[in-house]
Amino acid sequence: MILIKKYMINTKDHSKKNSLTITPDYDTVLIGDIYIPTSFMQRPPRKCKVRRAIDFYKKHGYFDKPVTIIPETNEKGLPNKLVLVDGYARYKAAVYLHIKEIKAEYITYEEYERRIKQ
Repeated sequence: MILIKKYMINTKDHSKKNSLTITPDYDTVLIGDIYIPTSFMQRPPRKCKVRRAIDFYKKHGYFDKPVTIIPETNEKGLPNKLVLVDGYARYKAAVYLHIKEIKAEYITYEEYERRIKQ
């Protein structure tokens, strides 16, 4: 069983009474478990983007956004690998800083295609 996305319900929205806002809750993933597609390796992120991610992490102790991954499964339905689809600069910054875990957002392939079309 693969967890696609978890949500936390935030009831402390002061702008509207009796309203609930749903904010995503991200999991942490080991850096070594993330598979980098060859298309990302052929075209690495600009150094300024990686430097910006490193500076943000050093200042705040976390990255501004999680990396986005698609959990690919094998024929038995078990997770085979975690494919990175967004956040390569943050991934490279984490590798540079020797961080072992990074926050990740799990999405399905259908969700990824929907985001690309927008």
